Amino acid sequence: MDDKKAKAFSSFFLQCFEDTISDILGEGAKTSLLECLEKHKGLKRDEMTIQVNVLRRCLKEIFGGSALVLERMMAKQIYRELDLGIPPQDFEVVIEQAEQAYMKVKPKLLVSR
Repeated sequence: MDDKKAKAFSSFFLQCFEDTISDILGEGAKTSLLECLEKHKGLKRDEMTIQVNVLRRCLKEIFGGSALVLERMMAKQIYRELDLGIPPQDFEVVIEQAEQAYMKVKPKLLVSR
């Protein structure tokens, strides 16, 4: 995936992540979580898709077992946006499949988002 497409997918993923967190925990919690991830965990917003393991570890450290619920909700949001059906259980596989399908299913997202 070229740099422009990678950035577009990263933006798409971040939007799905933020929407999911905001819908479940509220806007204030989303803002606090993003600040915590960057300031205390060193995970910048634009690096989440390339550092999925770090994101997962941070969510588990912050939310404990509830992090799995957030992952599942994010996976469902991503798959819903891409019209992919039911996401697999493994969040890393979700990201890989979503990244592969992103340009095939929604190339217009490069322009619309």
